[in-house]
Amino acid sequence: MRPDRFREFAESALAAAPEVAEVHRWDGRPFGLAVTFTSGSRVWIGITGVLNPGAKHRDADVPVTGEVPTPVPWPTLYDDQQATTPELVSHYLAVAIVNSGNHEIREAHAYGDASRHPGFGAIFHNEGRTYCLITHTARAGQNLGTEYRLQSRF
Repeated sequence: MRPDRFREFAESALAAAPEVAEVHRWDGRPFGLAVTFTSGSRVWIGITGVLNPGAKHRDADVPVTGEVPTPVPWPTLYDDQQATTPELVSHYLAVAIVNSGNHEIREAHAYGDASRHPGFGAIFHNEGRTYCLITHTARAGQNLGTEYRLQSRF
């Protein structure tokens, strides 16, 4: 699944998560999404990908399906003051991808808490990969901040 099709899929998969209020396309990246949570906090995500081995960009994006990932419980998104962090968001959105029931996805995971750029990724049954980096964060009522200068709590 290439980034354009992944963005289309993720737009609905992330919107189905219980703590997500809205997801829409974001033009700040060739393939981007803006996610608003029920608290009003927001993140902007840039999507990139790597083709499956041997594939060329001129080749058709042919879906390869397999067993869906086993659904997992929803992780905590907010602390006791209804704030979240880039790391909590990364884990939460990765679970939204896992729990989507998409037959093209082999696995999805959050990047480690020590990652320089928080986000999540997916590996597909055709061995292609998608990377989703959180590029901006905002508290309720705030606008987009400086790229990659993420708030520690928002």
